[in-house]
Amino acid sequence: MGTGRIPPPYLPKDHWEYNLYEYHKGLPDKSHYEFIANTPGVKTAEYWKEWCQAIFYAGTTLCMWNALPEVKAAFLSLCSFEPGMKVFLVGKYLWESGLADAVRSLVGDSGTLGILDMTDQVLETVRELGPRRTVQYEAAGATGSRAARPLVWPLTCFDGLPEGSLDRVVFFNGGAHVANWEHVASEISRVLGEHGRLVMAEAPLGGREFENALHLDSHYESFILRVLSGLGLSENELPYVDPRGLSELLRPHFAWTRWWSHRGILLLYGAKGKHGHEIAVPGPAASLPCSDEARGPVSAFLAVKPVTSSWELMTEREREIWGETVEDILTPHMGKCVTWGGGSLCWNYRNQREITDIMWSNLAAKPGDKVMVIGEFLHDLGTLEEVKRRVGPTGQVFPVDITASPCSYDYKGWQAKRKAYMDLGSPEEWPYDFADDFPDEFFDVLFLPQGVHHCNNWLRDAPRLLRAVKVGGQVMAIECGINRPEMALARDLSALVQVVGDRVFRIALPEWLVGPLSPEGPLPAGTGYGHEGRPYHDVPTAHLREAFGAGLTDVCSLEYKGWILFWGYKAPRTV
Repeated sequence: MGTGRIPPPYLPKDHWEYNLYEYHKGLPDKSHYEFIANTPGVKTAEYWKEWCQAIFYAGTTLCMWNALPEVKAAFLSLCSFEPGMKVFLVGKYLWESGLADAVRSLVGDSGTLGILDMTDQVLETVRELGPRRTVQYEAAGATGSRAARPLVWPLTCFDGLPEGSLDRVVFFNGGAHVANWEHVASEISRVLGEHGRLVMAEAPLGGREFENALHLDSHYESFILRVLSGLGLSENELPYVDPRGLSELLRPHFAWTRWWSHRGILLLYGAKGKHGHEIAVPGPAASLPCSDEARGPVSAFLAVKPVTSSWELMTEREREIWGETVEDILTPHMGKCVTWGGGSLCWNYRNQREITDIMWSNLAAKPGDKVMVIGEFLHDLGTLEEVKRRVGPTGQVFPVDITASPCSYDYKGWQAKRKAYMDLGSPEEWPYDFADDFPDEFFDVLFLPQGVHHCNNWLRDAPRLLRAVKVGGQVMAIECGINRPEMALARDLSALVQVVGDRVFRIALPEWLVGPLSPEGPLPAGTGYGHEGRPYHDVPTAHLREAFGAGLTDVCSLEYKGWILFWGYKAPRTV
C-alpha cells in the first residue's frame, strides 16, 4: 500500500516561474541545443507580453464569428431591419465584419445609422496589458460581484439623444465592454420608440462558458492561464455579459427579453411595447428579407471566409500591431516548445493537487526499494527527487527519462536509440523494452509518471515490464494527457478556449508533433504505429487494465481533467 506521505504545498509562484530549468541546465551538448540557449526571455514573463496579447486577442473575435454564419443570420433576423429605420450600432469590428455595411444597406437612404465603434479603444487597452500591470482599474457602476475589469468603461453615447428617436439599438461585440449597464439600460429604453428593439450579439473575451471550459482540461487550463498571466489578468477580470443578470436589469424597461448562447456566443434581444408583441423565430439566411441592393452586403456579412488558420482573420490594424509577433509565434523553435509546453506541464504537476496528492499518497515506494521510473522531465516535474527521497540511501532508482535528459539511466543505449527513432520521423512512440535485461521479480515498484503515451503497444509491453516486478510489487502510472476527452469537451463548450488553446498548442509542441498530437483528429492511416487510427496520447485507464489484465490485482484508476491515474499490485502466479 501507499506510504501516505503527500509533499507539502509548493511555494506560490507566477505561472512563468514554472519552466524546464533543470532540462535546460542538464543538456549534454550545448551546441546541439543552441535553440534553447538562443531563446530570449525563457524565464521572463515580460518578454512574452506581446505574444500573450496576440494569442488572446488578435483575430479571435472575427475567427469565432466566421464559424457561425447561422448565428449571424439569426442575429440579423432578430434585428428585423427595414428601410427608413433609425438605428444606433455599438461595438467593435463593425466595419471589418461587414455588419455596418449590411445595416446601412438594409435601412437604406431613408434611414439613419449612428455608430460607436470601440475597436481602437479595446485594441489600445489590450496593448497596455502586461504581467507587471500596476494600474488599479475600476468598473464604476458595474453590476454583479465580479472583480473590476480593465476592458470595461462607462458608456454615454445615448445620453442627450431625443426620447423615442430610435427604432433599433444594436450591440455587436460591445455589450461586454459596458461598465454602467444600469444607466445604459434606462437610456436605451428612453431613446427607443414604442416598439423599439434592443438586440445584442456577443463573442466576449470571457464569460461563463469560457470559465467552465477553461478548467475542464489541465493542458488547456495551464496554456490559457499562462496567456492570462502574461496579460496580467485573472479570468474574472475579462469582459463579460451575464445574460440572466442583464435580462433582469432590463425587465423594468422592456415588455420582454430573451437570450440564447452557444459555445460562449450570446444573443440577447428584447422589445418595448405590449406583452405578446414578440419577434418571430428567425429563419435561414436565405429567407432574410432585403432589397437587391442590400443582398450583397448582407451576404458579405454572413459569408464564411475560407481560412486554414485563426491568424488569417486579423484586421489590418491588428497586423500593424502584432504582425511581427505572429510571424515569430509561427516560426518553429524548440526553445518555445519547452517554455510553453514543458513549462505548462511543470505548472500542472505542482498545482493540480486534486490528483497528484492521490498519486503521492498511494505510491508504494519505501526505504530500500528498487524502483524503475519511466517518464518525461523527471527532474523538472519533481517525480525523480521524491522517489529517491522515499527509497533512501539503501534503495535503488533506475530512471528512464523519455525526454533524453543526461541524468537519465541510459539503459541499453536508450538515448542513442531514441535519437534513431526520432530521425526516422517517429511521433514519439517506442517499444518499452527497458526491463528486458533485468531478472524476474527485480523491482519493488514500476512507476510511470508522464510515461504512458510513449509506449506504442501496451498489450505487448505491459507483460514485458510486469515480468521484472516482484509479486505484490506496485505498478503505478500517472499522466497529464493531451487530446483526452476533456480537451474535446472544452473545445466544444467555448469557441474562445478552442481558438486560444489551439494557438498555444501549436507553440507548445515541436512542428513535427503538432499533426500527430493535434486535438483535431487521430493519426493518419499507414503510419505503422500502435496508436494508428485513434487520437495520439489518449491512453485511457481501461486500456491499461486490459493490457495488464490478470497480472495485477487491487487495481484502482481515476480520470480527471485530462489526467489518468492507475495503479495495482502484481498478482501471485497461478499454477
